[in-house]
Amino acid sequence: MRLSEKGYHIINGYGRGVGEYLLSGVAEYCLINGKNILDYLTVMPFPQSNISHIDIGKLYKENRKQMIEKCGIAIFVFGNKNGKIANGVLEEFSISKEKGLVCLPIGYTEGAAKEIFESLSSNDNSEAVIIANEKVDGDISSTAENIIKAVNLMNKEDN
Repeated sequence: MRLSEKGYHIINGYGRGVGEYLLSGVAEYCLINGKNILDYLTVMPFPQSNISHIDIGKLYKENRKQMIEKCGIAIFVFGNKNGKIANGVLEEFSISKEKGLVCLPIGYTEGAAKEIFESLSSNDNSEAVIIANEKVDGDISSTAENIIKAVNLMNKEDN
Protein backbone atom coordinates (compact mmCIF):
# COMPACT_ATOMS: atom_id res chain seq x y z
CA MET A 1 0.00 0.00 0.00
CA ARG A 2 2.79 2.46 0.90
CA LEU A 3 4.44 2.16 -2.53
CA SER A 4 1.08 2.92 -4.15
CA GLU A 5 0.62 5.96 -1.93
CA LYS A 6 3.90 7.25 -3.34
CA GLY A 7 2.64 6.72 -6.89
CA TYR A 8 4.66 3.62 -7.73
CA HIS A 9 3.26 0.98 -10.05
CA ILE A 10 3.59 -2.55 -8.64
CA ILE A 11 4.17 -5.59 -10.85
CA ASN A 12 3.61 -8.88 -9.07
CA GLY A 13 3.66 -12.56 -9.99
CA TYR A 14 1.16 -13.28 -7.22
CA GLY A 15 3.44 -15.39 -5.09
CA ARG A 16 1.83 -17.21 -2.21
CA GLY A 17 1.96 -15.40 1.09
CA VAL A 18 3.36 -11.95 0.37
CA GLY A 19 1.62 -11.59 -3.00
CA GLU A 20 -1.82 -11.78 -1.40
CA TYR A 21 -1.02 -9.04 1.12
CA LEU A 22 0.59 -6.84 -1.50
CA LEU A 23 -2.41 -7.11 -3.82
CA SER A 24 -4.83 -6.42 -0.98
CA GLY A 25 -2.91 -3.34 0.11
CA VAL A 26 -2.76 -1.85 -3.39
CA ALA A 27 -6.43 -2.67 -4.07
CA GLU A 28 -7.55 -1.10 -0.78
CA TYR A 29 -5.49 2.05 -1.41
CA CYS A 30 -6.95 2.46 -4.91
CA LEU A 31 -10.56 1.75 -3.92
CA ILE A 32 -10.48 4.00 -0.85
CA ASN A 33 -8.88 6.86 -2.79
CA GLY A 34 -10.86 6.54 -6.02
CA LYS A 35 -7.80 5.48 -8.02
CA ASN A 36 -7.85 3.12 -10.99
CA ILE A 37 -6.20 -0.13 -9.89
CA LEU A 38 -4.75 -0.64 -13.38
CA ASP A 39 -2.67 2.52 -12.92
CA TYR A 40 -1.04 1.06 -9.80
CA LEU A 41 -0.95 -2.69 -10.23
CA THR A 42 -0.09 -5.31 -12.83
CA VAL A 43 -0.60 -8.94 -11.82
CA MET A 44 1.21 -11.59 -13.83
CA PRO A 45 0.26 -14.89 -12.17
CA PHE A 46 2.10 -18.09 -12.91
CA PRO A 47 0.09 -20.91 -14.55
CA GLN A 48 -0.99 -23.35 -11.86
CA SER A 49 -2.13 -26.18 -14.12
CA ASN A 50 -0.45 -27.23 -17.29
CA ILE A 51 -3.36 -27.35 -19.74
CA SER A 52 -1.07 -27.01 -22.76
CA HIS A 53 1.07 -29.97 -21.63
CA ILE A 54 4.33 -28.18 -22.42
CA ASP A 55 7.25 -27.68 -20.09
CA ILE A 56 5.84 -25.66 -17.17
CA GLY A 57 9.37 -24.48 -16.36
CA LYS A 58 9.54 -22.77 -19.76
CA LEU A 59 6.21 -21.08 -19.11
CA TYR A 60 7.43 -19.86 -15.72
CA LYS A 61 10.66 -18.54 -17.22
CA GLU A 62 8.76 -16.65 -19.93
CA ASN A 63 6.41 -15.20 -17.31
CA ARG A 64 9.38 -14.05 -15.24
CA LYS A 65 11.03 -12.40 -18.26
CA GLN A 66 7.83 -10.56 -19.22
CA MET A 67 7.23 -9.48 -15.64
CA ILE A 68 10.77 -8.23 -15.08
CA GLU A 69 11.07 -6.34 -18.37
CA LYS A 70 8.29 -4.04 -17.15
CA CYS A 71 10.16 -3.16 -13.94
CA GLY A 72 12.77 -0.60 -12.97
CA ILE A 73 13.48 -1.85 -9.46
CA ALA A 74 13.13 -5.45 -8.26
CA ILE A 75 12.39 -5.87 -4.55
CA PHE A 76 13.03 -9.32 -3.11
CA VAL A 77 11.41 -10.42 0.17
CA PHE A 78 11.24 -13.88 1.69
CA GLY A 79 11.53 -16.44 -1.12
CA ASN A 80 10.67 -19.67 0.65
CA LYS A 81 8.90 -22.63 -0.90
CA ASN A 82 7.97 -25.67 1.19
CA GLY A 83 10.59 -24.78 3.80
CA LYS A 84 13.39 -24.36 1.23
CA ILE A 85 14.87 -21.53 -0.79
CA ALA A 86 12.54 -20.65 -3.68
CA ASN A 87 14.65 -21.22 -6.79
CA GLY A 88 12.18 -19.19 -8.84
CA VAL A 89 13.03 -16.08 -6.82
CA LEU A 90 16.73 -16.72 -7.44
CA GLU A 91 15.95 -17.02 -11.15
CA GLU A 92 14.08 -13.70 -11.00
CA PHE A 93 17.15 -12.12 -9.41
CA SER A 94 19.36 -13.50 -12.18
CA ILE A 95 17.02 -12.19 -14.90
CA SER A 96 16.76 -8.83 -13.12
CA LYS A 97 20.53 -8.41 -13.06
CA GLU A 98 20.77 -9.52 -16.70
CA LYS A 99 18.17 -6.87 -17.65
CA GLY A 100 20.03 -4.20 -15.66
CA LEU A 101 17.39 -3.68 -12.98
CA VAL A 102 18.25 -2.21 -9.63
CA CYS A 103 17.84 -5.05 -7.12
CA LEU A 104 16.73 -4.49 -3.56
CA PRO A 105 16.80 -7.67 -1.45
CA ILE A 106 15.42 -7.46 2.08
CA GLY A 107 17.79 -10.02 3.56
CA TYR A 108 16.42 -10.25 7.08
CA THR A 109 13.17 -11.71 5.68
CA GLU A 110 15.24 -14.87 5.11
CA GLY A 111 14.85 -17.36 2.24
CA ALA A 112 16.00 -16.37 -1.23
CA ALA A 113 16.04 -12.68 -0.22
CA LYS A 114 18.74 -13.43 2.36
CA GLU A 115 20.74 -15.46 -0.14
CA ILE A 116 20.50 -12.64 -2.70
CA PHE A 117 21.50 -10.05 -0.09
CA GLU A 118 24.51 -12.12 0.95
CA SER A 119 25.55 -12.59 -2.69
CA LEU A 120 25.84 -8.86 -3.31
CA SER A 121 29.35 -7.48 -3.46
CA SER A 122 30.24 -4.47 -1.34
CA ASN A 123 29.80 -2.37 -4.49
CA ASP A 124 26.16 -3.53 -4.72
CA ASN A 125 25.54 -2.70 -1.07
CA SER A 126 24.51 0.85 -1.81
CA GLU A 127 23.14 3.21 0.80
CA ALA A 128 19.64 2.25 -0.38
CA VAL A 129 20.26 -1.47 0.22
CA ILE A 130 21.63 -0.70 3.69
CA ILE A 131 18.61 1.49 4.56
CA ALA A 132 16.14 -1.14 3.32
CA ASN A 133 17.84 -3.80 5.44
CA GLU A 134 17.73 -1.96 8.75
CA LYS A 135 15.95 -4.60 10.82
CA VAL A 136 12.89 -3.32 12.62
CA ASP A 137 11.92 -6.38 14.68
CA GLY A 138 8.67 -7.33 13.00
CA ASP A 139 7.31 -3.80 12.66
CA ILE A 140 5.82 -3.98 9.16
CA SER A 141 5.17 -0.25 8.86
CA SER A 142 8.81 0.55 9.70
CA THR A 143 9.91 -2.08 7.18
CA ALA A 144 7.67 -0.44 4.58
CA GLU A 145 9.07 3.01 5.41
CA ASN A 146 12.65 1.75 5.03
CA ILE A 147 11.78 0.23 1.65
CA ILE A 148 10.14 3.51 0.55
CA LYS A 149 13.24 5.46 1.62
CA ALA A 150 15.45 3.04 -0.30
CA VAL A 151 13.30 3.17 -3.45
CA ASN A 152 13.17 6.97 -3.31
CA LEU A 153 16.94 7.06 -2.93
CA MET A 154 17.36 4.70 -5.85
CA ASN A 155 15.11 6.98 -7.89
CA LYS A 156 17.01 10.00 -6.57
CA GLU A 157 13.85 11.41 -5.02
CA ASP A 158 13.46 13.17 -1.73
CA ASN A 159 12.67 10.93 1.22
